Amino acid sequence: MKYSVTSLLAGLIFGLGLMVSGMANPEKVLGFLDIAGLWDPSLAFVMGGAIIVGLVAFAAARRRTLSFLGFTMKMPANNRIE
Repeated sequence: MKYSVTSLLAGLIFGLGLMVSGMANPEKVLGFLDIAGLWDPSLAFVMGGAIIVGLVAFAAARRRTLSFLGFTMKMPANNRIE
């Protein structure tokens, strides 16, 4: 039950972030993808911010043995890309 509530909360926060950043607006996304026309680079900053947050979160997760819910952390053992 704790896992389901946490997943729901994470999904709601993610959805709220999409709404605030404008990524739920199809016109804004099409403006970002239209490189030859009126290109809107604002979503690149949103993606850059998300990458920075992800890098910090994964760096913190590597040092932990248990998650915030008390489950064991399952990080990949192989770091080599094939």
